[in-house]
Amino acid sequence: MPQFNKLIASLIKSTWLIDSNYANAQLPFIAELLSGTKNINDNSDKLNVGTLPFLVDANNFITLNASATDLLLKSDCGSPLLNKNNIAVIPISGAIMKDDNCGDAGSMTRAMQVKNLAANPNVSAIIFLIDSPGGMVDGTQTFADAIIDAKNHKPVIALVEDGQAASGAFWLASQCSEVYVTHETCAVGSIGVFVRLVDSSKAMEAKGYIVHEIYADGSNEKNKVFNDALNNEYASIKEKVLNPIRSTFENAVKKGRGSKLNISKNNPFTGGMYSASEAMQIGLIDGIMSFEQVIARASQLANIQVNSIAINNQMKLNVNEHKALIELAAISMKEHETETADITNVELITLNKNLVDLVAKNNNLQNENASLQTLVDAANDKTLALQSEITRLQVFEPSSTVVHQQQTTIDAHNGVDFTEINALPHNAALENNIRFK
Repeated sequence: MPQFNKLIASLIKSTWLIDSNYANAQLPFIAELLSGTKNINDNSDKLNVGTLPFLVDANNFITLNASATDLLLKSDCGSPLLNKNNIAVIPISGAIMKDDNCGDAGSMTRAMQVKNLAANPNVSAIIFLIDSPGGMVDGTQTFADAIIDAKNHKPVIALVEDGQAASGAFWLASQCSEVYVTHETCAVGSIGVFVRLVDSSKAMEAKGYIVHEIYADGSNEKNKVFNDALNNEYASIKEKVLNPIRSTFENAVKKGRGSKLNISKNNPFTGGMYSASEAMQIGLIDGIMSFEQVIARASQLANIQVNSIAINNQMKLNVNEHKALIELAAISMKEHETETADITNVELITLNKNLVDLVAKNNNLQNENASLQTLVDAANDKTLALQSEITRLQVFEPSSTVVHQQQTTIDAHNGVDFTEINALPHNAALENNIRFK
């Protein structure tokens, strides 16, 4: 019963990243557990098959049999799974607990699964299939950190499957490379934190139990925030417990979604839930896709990553030699980073895209330059033709004058007086024409 006892303790004392509607719906169940009228079989040492990751062959869209799961989760480099375009799918359904419980995998187990999948060369991408109201704060950051690390190795996509990704579940989804939902009726959000404390003192007294809490000298701050809350004084527990977690949650979503967020449309950090269209406007999700479409999208992203960057997952670049390339990738360099910089695949994909864009722009400029050169060559040809014509005319004009003068001289020698003839209007006009002088 050890796992069952952990479940009871978690339900009573833990801080939650969970949709309140779901939590309220569990109150009767929790009350039955606490009263002892509800029994559950503790089979948490064996995970439900439905919660285990499975593989999809993206080439043929075939779900591989469950016998491949052990190899998958062991990140066995010698695995017989020769096809490299396998997509790993991890179902996340119901409340997310830190530890495994009632056959469901907890956050710590999921984090280990993600790490192994990220290291497995036979897995090209990871998809989280989510329908969850959220869960415990404990374990969430470990799970989220595993997702962040995994997406530096391969694409990681969250898909909300005809349900919700609320609170802690959305925290996890927001850390993925992309987030999609299957239908307009899917809901995401509930970015907030709360704690539910059960004051069982009266129930204990009714059964004849009187509980005394005795603290050592100097331990006046121990459990103070919780005791104050049980006495209806909530300021301390908000300031010291809930608000710091909420701030961490908000910052994680902002970092995970990055420039996609558009909070000018609506502020998603007040705990609200949003339909698919609202979530797209705010930038909480990337769109609506079916499971098949997300498989194709994951495969596409994986191929882009492999084909665009034929290098190791992480590499060192010499800043002095490659500063221009690093700046193209929009990677901010700290002042003390004078020798090397860590560049991840995600950043290198951005670098590659920028370089492709620059090559395209350079090609366009070269084409424009060739067109301009053609125009210049044509203008030069026209200039040469004009210069040739000018030269020809310059040669022609003096000879015309000579011919005219010679004719006059010859006629004069023949005893003909051309004085009156030359005075005629048309001959006068000819005489005054600059072309014959």
